[in-house]
Amino acid sequence: MQHPTVVEAETQATPSTRKLPSNHKNGVGSIQIAKKRAKKGGMTTNSAIANVSSQLGELKPILFKAVEALGSITGDRDGDNSKQAALIKEISKIDGLTRGQVIDATMALVDNDPKTKLFYALESDEDRCYFIKNLLR
Repeated sequence: MQHPTVVEAETQATPSTRKLPSNHKNGVGSIQIAKKRAKKGGMTTNSAIANVSSQLGELKPILFKAVEALGSITGDRDGDNSKQAALIKEISKIDGLTRGQVIDATMALVDNDPKTKLFYALESDEDRCYFIKNLLR
């Protein structure tokens, strides 16, 4: 007859037949162990929590600045996307331009505010067409 291994015996045992550690009495033992560990480190639980809280408090201004920077980046990206969309829409209205020319003209204007302002200042389609075709040379 084969004897079960320790692992098999533990998994087959019911909760009432398993032997609990001697210091484990309704969860009290694990609390006492945790308190002893905290005292060995020279710190009570309350002072450890206060220490961590203090360290997190020091990080608060840094985290706020990081969140603000991320918000700014997201806002800038949204602004760039709407600027690009508006340029594509306006340049697409010019007759005789291919889709590639529309994209090339948009790329040339999107990061050049003076030229973009000039493009929008031109009122006639002829002037805008002349401007874009010269821009793409």
